[in-house]
Amino acid sequence: METKNKITDAAEKLFFKYGITSISVDDITHELSISKKTFYENFANKSDLINQITMGFLRKIDKVLDDIENQEGIIDKIIALYTFLLELFKTCNASFIYDIKKYYPDIFKMFDEYKDNILKKLVIALINKGKKDEVFVDDFEPDIIFSMHWKRFNNIIERELLPQKKLFDPVFQKMIRSSLIGISTLKGHKIIDEKFNQLNKS
Repeated sequence: METKNKITDAAEKLFFKYGITSISVDDITHELSISKKTFYENFANKSDLINQITMGFLRKIDKVLDDIENQEGIIDKIIALYTFLLELFKTCNASFIYDIKKYYPDIFKMFDEYKDNILKKLVIALINKGKKDEVFVDDFEPDIIFSMHWKRFNNIIERELLPQKKLFDPVFQKMIRSSLIGISTLKGHKIIDEKFNQLNKS
C-alpha cells in the first residue's frame, strides 16, 4: 500500500504539472526510481492509475466538505469552500483538465457527476440557508447562482482568470466578494465586509 500511495502521489504531481498525455509510465517509474514491474504490480495500466488518483481526489474533497459544514456561519462556509477548491487546484495545469476531458471521458464524467450531486447540492443548501437567515436576498434561483460561480471557478482552474492561483490574490478575493455581495442583503453586506477585513489582516 505504501508503494501504491507513493506512485499515485508522484503521478498526480506530474499530471498536474505537465498534463496526462505528456507523462508516461516510464516517466513515473523514473521519477520514483522504481521498476515498471513494481508499477504494474500496483496498477493494471495508466488508466487504472488515473482512476485511482481521481477516486482519491474525490475522497479528499468529501473529507474537507465535512469540515466546511462545521464552520459557524454561511459566509464562512462559502469562503472556506472557495478557498479549499483553490488550494486543491492551485498546482493544476490547464492541460490536465483538457486531457481528462478528451482522453478519459468516463473519468471526467465522474468529476462532473460529483460536481452536480455533491458540490451543487451543498452550495444550493448554503444559499437557501442564507436566504432563510436573511443574509441573502430571496429573488434569485440558487441553480443559476451555482452555475455562475462554477463557471468563474473553472476559469480559475484553467488559469484564464487567475494565472498564479494565489489564495490572497486581489482578483480571487474580489471574485468571491462580488459574487456574494451581488446576492446579499444589507445584513449580508456587513458580514461579508467583516469577514474579508479579517482575511486581509490575518
